[in-house]
Amino acid sequence: MSSATRRSTRFAFVLALWISFSGTAAHATDLTGKITNAQGGEPLGKVQVAVLGTTLVAVTAADGTFRIANAPAGELALQISAVGYRTISVPFKSPVATEGAPNQVTDFAISLVPDNFQRREKVEVNADIFASPEWPAVGDMTLTSSELQQTSTVLINDPFRSLQAMPGVSASGNNDLFAQFSVMGAPFENVGIYVDDVFVPNLLHTVPGEQDAPTLSLLTGGDVADMRLLPVAYPVRYADAAGAAVVIRTREGDPSPPLIHASIGMATGGQLGINDPHTKVPPNTILLVNGTSDLAVARVGWKWAASPKLLMDTRAAFVRTGDWQNDVQTTVRNLDREWSVGTSISWSWRHSAILQTGYSLRRPHINFSEVVTLPNMPPVFRTFRGSDVRQDFYIQNSQQFWHERIRLQGGLRWSKLNTEREQPVTGQLSASLNIASNTSVEFGWGRYAQLPDRGGVGGASFVGKTLIGIAGLPYRSSQYIAAVEQRLGERTRLRIEAFDRQNESRADLFTEVFMPPRGFLLTPIARGVVLNRDHSRGLQFLLQRRSENRLSGWIGYTYAQARFRFYAVPLPSPLPVYGFDTPYSPTEQDQPHTANVFGSFRLTPSIRLSAKALYGSGFPAFTSITPTPVQRVGPYERLDLRGEKSWTFQRWKLSLYTELLNVTDHDNRRFSGSYTDPVTGKTIILTNPGLPFIPTAGLGFDF
Repeated sequence: MSSATRRSTRFAFVLALWISFSGTAAHATDLTGKITNAQGGEPLGKVQVAVLGTTLVAVTAADGTFRIANAPAGELALQISAVGYRTISVPFKSPVATEGAPNQVTDFAISLVPDNFQRREKVEVNADIFASPEWPAVGDMTLTSSELQQTSTVLINDPFRSLQAMPGVSASGNNDLFAQFSVMGAPFENVGIYVDDVFVPNLLHTVPGEQDAPTLSLLTGGDVADMRLLPVAYPVRYADAAGAAVVIRTREGDPSPPLIHASIGMATGGQLGINDPHTKVPPNTILLVNGTSDLAVARVGWKWAASPKLLMDTRAAFVRTGDWQNDVQTTVRNLDREWSVGTSISWSWRHSAILQTGYSLRRPHINFSEVVTLPNMPPVFRTFRGSDVRQDFYIQNSQQFWHERIRLQGGLRWSKLNTEREQPVTGQLSASLNIASNTSVEFGWGRYAQLPDRGGVGGASFVGKTLIGIAGLPYRSSQYIAAVEQRLGERTRLRIEAFDRQNESRADLFTEVFMPPRGFLLTPIARGVVLNRDHSRGLQFLLQRRSENRLSGWIGYTYAQARFRFYAVPLPSPLPVYGFDTPYSPTEQDQPHTANVFGSFRLTPSIRLSAKALYGSGFPAFTSITPTPVQRVGPYERLDLRGEKSWTFQRWKLSLYTELLNVTDHDNRRFSGSYTDPVTGKTIILTNPGLPFIPTAGLGFDF
């Protein structure tokens, strides 16, 4: 054989050997799998799956499945990424295939969690995507961590602003600057806020001494795992307040590897100002010079699972609220503190039955001081210090019957404040019946009592020439709800409900009687008299879809009426009547029509678009006990558009958030005051501008 022939044969052999080995290495394994959402277990489409260090990339189908053919052999890793979700890497070993054998198949089952979701070692999937992760209640609605992120604003990442996007919820007075809100006619002061089972009387930052000052909650969207709204006939566990309840669960520490998140936000335009055309400052007007406000909440706790069916949760908390304000003549300091301890026990005493009980002990402290300095006068000092002890105990049970088609729940609650003479016992009952496979009806009733901040005589007013002291009693509420819900598939529901709250304020009345040598004594002249009543009632319609593959969100419309009236109270002779009878008039929360719309859609694996539209027919500018026409500030209309784009790198992710607030630039006026026209005698309301059109942008970095 010639040398040329030998060289050709050797070259052909080497080429064949190289093709054989390189083909085996490059075509060793086919990768298949399914990506699901850790919240609800929904298969996730439009998720990018890449083999790190290669050009192999796939996007999941609508059923969450993917396939990558011909992955090379060796130590590799899958990188799974989608906008709004935490990017993860899954290491695996791709074996070397035998020559001539078909490719091996490696299958994956992977769950993705939202960026602000707590990753747990065990992912619990709820069969009902609309059900709360804890104690069930009629009429409740939960904002998941993904919905919290999408409904918050880039400019102010405040979960209370997210809450205002929920059906039946509006910013107090439709004021864009307020984190406070009303719930289907219930004012903010009658909404109980719970943070990890701790009742927090005040969770807002504000400017002391300024009624129209902006407010901001202590928490940010990144601190919250989910928020649950309980608008009517809610469980006694959350019955510190007599209007509605909001339950906030904060994020706990992740057992997964450390994750670092940083963000930068900026407003790229817009102007917000206050202009009171009626403000003419006379020489003796007291103006706020400066002030500060601070708020702190601390909580420690532990959980003990005595058995798979018995869980004990014990906690201790401290809440501190302080503010200081100074004007030309007055300096005021407030410092409120509250220590609390509590425990709750959950017992699954039989199949489909849960019994819960709990006890809490709270010790609020009030400190107030004021110094008034007038020209050519010695300073005037006023101080007040008070401390109370409050106890609460509840027991409630939830049980299902008839193959889980019927759910009954109810409970009792006892409360005691050491400075308050009444110790109210309240209760709640509700029932849910599945009358068809996709249709259910619900009924609920609740009786609630909201204790005052402090018992005893807290105010006084003159009746003729006699000073009458007033000792407020618990504010009581009776609430009713009836609803029908139709499931339109697994991920869509239509719900129609009617609600009614009937509330009353009662008090004990006292008068001063001189009894030598003991001096003046407070003598009761009327016990438990009704001073006023109010109610809020109406209808709510909700269409909601919860999905990460198609359009997700809700359309909510609420019709509500909120009215109040005062009563005349006869007093013993020779005293005249205390107060006077009035007809029913609108309360400050009387907004007949409210619409809340939210939608979100993942356009591609790296782009998400969302929109939020809010409408309110207008709150009263002020309330009147005379039968004069109600003056309202005007309708509230706002449309916000939001976009999110993410770029995934091998070890980190960059996210760009853009948002257009008040796209239509509606002039949503807010009430600032009123005056009487001296010529016509009519009351003229004065308003300030609301939030203008503001483009915003922010960056997020995840490592």
